[in-house]
Amino acid sequence: MGVWEDGSDRTDINAVARAKSGQDTFDADKNSVVEAERCAGGLERAGYLVTADDFGKVKLFNYPCVYNDAPYREYKGHASHAMSIRFSCDDRRVFTAGGHDRAVLQFKTKGIRQDEEPPAYTPPPEPKRTWGPIDGGKAYGWIEEAPQFSQSKRRAPPKASAGAASAEEALRLKFEAEEAARLKEEKRLQDLALGPKPSNANYGESIFYSRTGN
Repeated sequence: MGVWEDGSDRTDINAVARAKSGQDTFDADKNSVVEAERCAGGLERAGYLVTADDFGKVKLFNYPCVYNDAPYREYKGHASHAMSIRFSCDDRRVFTAGGHDRAVLQFKTKGIRQDEEPPAYTPPPEPKRTWGPIDGGKAYGWIEEAPQFSQSKRRAPPKASAGAASAEEALRLKFEAEEAARLKEEKRLQDLALGPKPSNANYGESIFYSRTGN
């Protein structure tokens, strides 16, 4: 009913704000109330209403909104639930405050004159798909064709200059030299840790030295 969709919880909508369009205003200079003009389709005291819900959506309704499945326009921007929403003093903007995303967004309102035609809407082309094997042939399903871009619109990759190629070659040679020096140093440290290797001639033999006196 109204701003609540079928099956929605009463706590889904966190904030509601009504535009000043269609409301009576107070003129401080004349100290009197100025009645609202006919607006929003020529209806008396009609205006607009915005809501902020738990799904991070901002919805724009006609006011009063007392019909089942009331039509609305939906806008997105918050990564979390929207906690508060307000119109500006001149109804030119709508401000929303998010919850966990800690963001404040502003939406610009744009009216359409009754003698203006609404802008034409061109829906995006439907993706082409074919029925075939998926997941390596383990199952069958719809396969969507990837969009093809014109080759003329693609920017050619920049060609490597001679200076860049020589610099890249110098870096490669430097890296190879440093790697060879590192391996050589590791081998030297390993040899020092193991100690000197025994000679094959004296390996396994005992050598005795005797001293003879005169």
